[in-house]
Amino acid sequence: MKKSQQLICNFEDNCDDFIVDSSWGLTNGFNPTPLNYDHTYYNESGHYIFYIPIQRPYTYSKISSKTWIEPPSDKVMCLNLYYYAPQVVPFYIDIVRGDQGELINTVETIQTPALNWTLVSVTLPSEKIKINIKLNSTTGVLLFDDISIDYCIGPLPSPTKSLYNCDFESDTCGIVTLANYPYLWNQTIASDAITKDPYAPLTDFTYKNSSGHYYWSDTKQYQRVIGGAGYFATPSLILPSNITSYCLNFEYYAFGPRQQNSNLRVLAWTKSTTNVLYRLWPPPSQSQYSYRNDQWTWGIINLPIGEYSLLFRIDNQDIVPSSFAIDNLNVTTCQYPLTTLNNYSTVLSFSCNFDDNNECGMENWYDTLQPDPLAKNYTLQNGNTIPDKDLGPLIDHTTGTEDGSFLYWHNTLPYEPNVHGRMQTLRIETNAGSCVRFSYYVKSKGTNNGTLISAYAAGCYGKYLWLLELDDSKGWQTITASFGAYACTEAVYFEIKQSTIAPVAYAIDDIMVDQCTNLPALSTTTVTTSTTSTTSTTHTTSNQTSTTSTTGSTSITITTSTSSQTTSATSTFTSIASSTRNEAVQNKINLKNALLSMSFFIIFM
Repeated sequence: MKKSQQLICNFEDNCDDFIVDSSWGLTNGFNPTPLNYDHTYYNESGHYIFYIPIQRPYTYSKISSKTWIEPPSDKVMCLNLYYYAPQVVPFYIDIVRGDQGELINTVETIQTPALNWTLVSVTLPSEKIKINIKLNSTTGVLLFDDISIDYCIGPLPSPTKSLYNCDFESDTCGIVTLANYPYLWNQTIASDAITKDPYAPLTDFTYKNSSGHYYWSDTKQYQRVIGGAGYFATPSLILPSNITSYCLNFEYYAFGPRQQNSNLRVLAWTKSTTNVLYRLWPPPSQSQYSYRNDQWTWGIINLPIGEYSLLFRIDNQDIVPSSFAIDNLNVTTCQYPLTTLNNYSTVLSFSCNFDDNNECGMENWYDTLQPDPLAKNYTLQNGNTIPDKDLGPLIDHTTGTEDGSFLYWHNTLPYEPNVHGRMQTLRIETNAGSCVRFSYYVKSKGTNNGTLISAYAAGCYGKYLWLLELDDSKGWQTITASFGAYACTEAVYFEIKQSTIAPVAYAIDDIMVDQCTNLPALSTTTVTTSTTSTTSTTHTTSNQTSTTSTTGSTSITITTSTSSQTTSATSTFTSIASSTRNEAVQNKINLKNALLSMSFFIIFM
């Protein structure tokens, strides 16, 4: 810390090194409030500040260092202040990091009366920090004098250790951009970037000139789309569970004509273990974080213990070419309490075929405040365990065998109208390029399309992705639906409602939520004959138009549905059913059962 950076405020002259808010008054011993001497001179002519109690709860008074301070690692620096408090008036010393003050931790709490001027001294870490002195009290007397940040005597602070750093000058340090998303990231020289986007940073942060490098998402090469998103990931890092905390420091530059419609997030991605995401930055507590535009801005967050990659995500809700650049990415030790990953997690993609009796974290949805007696749970079943063999399905969609598992729902005696169920996936990071695909099976003994099935995006998007009224799906069918132009965290609800009094079985298998381009191609069965006959039928039921074309033995169903639900959602989806193999297996099972029945009949004739 340079001598010119030492901060002091004795209130005898203008206090230029600290920002004192309006909750404090200035006086001297000739006008005691209530003390008739200060600490600096210890006489009536000396000045000090006194606290004017705040009458609004949850509002803090604050005294802050005006500039950033960077104590060296080879010398000890302290915050010193003197206070007077004839009764308990708690106040707190906070260390602040980040240009937006994202990372704040309280390092000292003072709640002891002082009947004379009493010293408070706090040793400072060798990091870039600011200091806050804050309190919230509606009563009491509190005086401050001689606030300073200066060299002091004591043990040296722990030296800073670096676990990972990247300034993007020589290479990208093992960072990879995730493919198949609308936006990709790449390394660039500042002078090149400005020729592609006039809003891009003119200089990097490291060298602060046009020949420096940074990492960015090029708005010209990767055109902005409503709801688009893009990711890059660092190598996997191991944050040890010892006494040392680590912090992520980085510089971001938000640019573009309507930057308020773009977002930058940092997540912990446990791709080598549980493969889930945890939000790190902006802190989850700061839901309305405001990005600084058109300037390099220091972002920081403490890193929970564990093993994970740092995943940077950009997304936008506008086609205007706005984006972010990143520079000086560092993971270093910091003075902060150790933390663990929070309980709120999401995933990049979701896939489940329900084999090995695994529901993949899916859960039946309950209204714990108002339990619904008409709500029935989904369960895991296979062709051998389903309660009603007549309704089926006798085989799963994944393997086409009796032993393959699927998600299963059915109503039970006594049959009632309007019974329903809902099963939800994990929360998924979706964007304009996301799709859901799943296979479904419905068979009811009703005859008036009394079974309504749907897939609903539950999150900030909040709309039906697909819905259908039917009695019989004629075997396993497969549906693919887009999430639409929105970037959000969504869970998919698989819902069923049986409006009539009739037994029904509903099964779901092979759920996938991913980028549409990542979904595997659907296989179809093609039969070549000397002549080909094609039939096409069209019918309309409940605002739904379904066109079925049959060529040889392959059935392809294309359905367009306009929802009249209260959400006023309109969804277009394509259902591609290739059930020749499953039907053959099903017929084989039926034949086997018939032969067994005949054998039984012959034996007992």
